[in-house]
Amino acid sequence: MLPRRYFPRLEVERGGSGEGTIIRFEVKLFGTTRRVRAEISEPKPGEELVETDLATGARTSFIVVPRPGGGESEVTIKTEWESSGLRGWLERMMAPSLLRRIYAEQLAQLQEAFACHPP
Repeated sequence: MLPRRYFPRLEVERGGSGEGTIIRFEVKLFGTTRRVRAEISEPKPGEELVETDLATGARTSFIVVPRPGGGESEVTIKTEWESSGLRGWLERMMAPSLLRRIYAEQLAQLQEAFACHPP
């Protein structure tokens, strides 16, 4: 469930389900396209997936927590990275608001998909 305007391409290189999966994708941000190769880990099987950029170490976590009563879950997406110097300063200034927009779009797509096709 990736917003196409930010993620025009995604390929599964190895695996395809959970821990050990390797993916490659393109991300379009600030007028440039970057290619990323990432490994998926599953620190809490069925509850948390972590995508780690193999080149930079940036980690995006996808956390799913069922709400009491069943039928619904709360989904959280967060990204953590380290960066220094001028580039790091620019990323810390610009990335959070952009990531919030991307994640809001991604969560809306997820909600729409489950509304049309409940589990």
